[in-house]
Amino acid sequence: MGSSTCRASSPTTGSGILRRLAVTPASPAMVLVAQAVVSLLQAVLGVGVAFAVAVLVFGAEFPLNPVMAVAVALLGLAAMYGVGMIVAAVAPTPNTAVAIGLIAFFAVAALGGLFGAQSLPEELARVGEHLPFGATMHALADAWAGTPVDSAHILSLVAAVLVGGFVAAVFFRWE
Repeated sequence: MGSSTCRASSPTTGSGILRRLAVTPASPAMVLVAQAVVSLLQAVLGVGVAFAVAVLVFGAEFPLNPVMAVAVALLGLAAMYGVGMIVAAVAPTPNTAVAIGLIAFFAVAALGGLFGAQSLPEELARVGEHLPFGATMHALADAWAGTPVDSAHILSLVAAVLVGGFVAAVFFRWE
């Protein structure tokens, strides 16, 4: 037997853990929700630390509409996580998921204006404005400035969360 065969059947690999979970009462939806909650809490903690450093070290100002800013940030995190759940559900291996996820993140972020929306053709910039990264950035900018948040951006984020959850639940494989 080759070493790759032994590793694939090891109970400590991703597929081994999923096979053990498959014989428990844990439903795929429950596993996905638990993973989402833990990851979302980690992201919230990371963003909180980054914001604290920005305020304390770099003198960043607080948003004029802090409740909306927090709501948009949480919705944006959930939307990006929805994209990640799609990748995790359809990728054949964990390593492939990491590669696809990085490519997807940078594509969505670049279209959303990470490197400056002015450098994109107008049509791509319009599309990117409604992808999770762009919608989050536009909605956060509105909340930070105290102006009304465009409902199209909120709807785009909600759609990303719903589509991500649905696709992940449909395509999630135990083996």
